[in-house]
Amino acid sequence: MNYIRILISREITDVRLNNQEVEVLVNDNWNQEIRTHAIRYIRRTAPQFRLRRRTIYRAVMYVDRFLAHRIIDNGQFWAVRLLTVTCLSLSAKMNENIDDVPPLSDYPVGAYNINVNAIRRMEILVLIEFNWDMNCVTPFDFRNFFISRFCRDVTRIDITRMNTVVIIMSVLRDLRIMNHRPSVIAAAATLLAVHGNVTIDELVIEINALPINGFLQIDDTGRQFRMSRRTIYRAVMYLDRFLAHRILDNGRFWAVRLLAVACLLLSARMDEREYDVPLSDYPVGAYNINVNDTRRMEILVLIEFNWDMNCVTPFDFRNFFISRFCRDVARIDITRMTSGVIIMSLLRDMRLMNHRPSVIAAAATLVAVNRDFTIKELVIEINVLPINGFLQIASLS
Repeated sequence: MNYIRILISREITDVRLNNQEVEVLVNDNWNQEIRTHAIRYIRRTAPQFRLRRRTIYRAVMYVDRFLAHRIIDNGQFWAVRLLTVTCLSLSAKMNENIDDVPPLSDYPVGAYNINVNAIRRMEILVLIEFNWDMNCVTPFDFRNFFISRFCRDVTRIDITRMNTVVIIMSVLRDLRIMNHRPSVIAAAATLLAVHGNVTIDELVIEINALPINGFLQIDDTGRQFRMSRRTIYRAVMYLDRFLAHRILDNGRFWAVRLLAVACLLLSARMDEREYDVPLSDYPVGAYNINVNDTRRMEILVLIEFNWDMNCVTPFDFRNFFISRFCRDVARIDITRMTSGVIIMSLLRDMRLMNHRPSVIAAAATLVAVNRDFTIKELVIEINVLPINGFLQIASLS
């Protein structure tokens, strides 16, 4: 317990990006491209050296910290590769046993003219930028603690540990989520691995039962009404469809909340099992939104969609792809849960959501079965299906 208290005090004082820095990175297309390249390289290279997932996670944290204060000129992909190699190397030195740290000359640099001396110089630059403070707490530091507290079924500890890792690693692509305190990410990931559809209220109850209750800052909104992931996903699809044809004036957050409530309500209505929440129960925050406002917004959305609210989601294909791609019967439940987590992780990226739902479902299922699948292997797997050829996957990346 003292160890956890030490971790808590360390994560509070750790250097993390503030909200303004996060927004700058998120809203800059070039920085997002840098992150995408960096994460892809780190996740593909680390397994070659058998580096731990904690090392991967921390390397991405280093990339984000550097980008928050330094600018890489647009199009300088050699500099992106140099930074990425450097962050992975420094993370390995911080996390791995000394005998397991790869020599700098072993890191793949592709076609870029990057030598060992260049990597060493970049390491010094990153160290100076971080004021030589490379220690940072990750969600993996809390994982075993939360598993011991939240997983009451001893026979499921190994499965819970594995699923928690999958969920934590799925956070890497979303900077906004990564910027939460590591303890919050670890707690949420563990509870999701144990229960699947835990709500924020249930999360708070579980944490308050701990002997160190009150140490987590949880301020996100959650799925209060136990709605299925399909309903939540469909609601976001409605939101995107509406915004594609209608404009909300800048700064009118009350209108954003009103639209979000209407889309979630309409999505819930598409599933009869879930349409049991009164309009008045949907939280509207401090905004002056009443039931009649929500009803009028519903009508506006319905008219905008020409009263056609049917839409296919990746969840409609999930069971089919699981039955085709998951050959291990004992892993079907794990694959189903993991693929659901992966699908939901796409909600923040409209470019990914815009792929055909069947493509998203296929890719999510294959990644859940084998996280090292390439696009080429994805195509091969789909082509062996008895309905091969119906998916357009050339554009998936």
